[in-house]
Amino acid sequence: SPLKNTLKWVIKLQGFTYELKKDAHRKECIQIGLLAQNVEAVFPELVSPDSEGYKTVAYQNIIPVLIEAIKDLKKENDEIKMELVRMKKKMKWVFIKHFKFD
Repeated sequence: SPLKNTLKWVIKLQGFTYELKKDAHRKECIQIGLLAQNVEAVFPELVSPDSEGYKTVAYQNIIPVLIEAIKDLKKENDEIKMELVRMKKKMKWVFIKHFKFD
């Protein structure tokens, strides 16, 4: 089913940088990501344990959520723009009516 009201959930997430420790399979480096526990609180279906029991985030599955949140923002922005146009027209009408310069 379509995702709805995603923006209110996305804003609860917070990005972090963290240091990935060196081990036999990788070198030490700085990563950017989300805390799995935070994601799990909002989108539990995006978090699962790995083979060692650590929680991991299915980042590729966050993409549809972010797309819908962007659409929500676009709709909100369009509504604000329309209201601004209405207010400008009203202000122009009031100005012309009350401050006619002959």
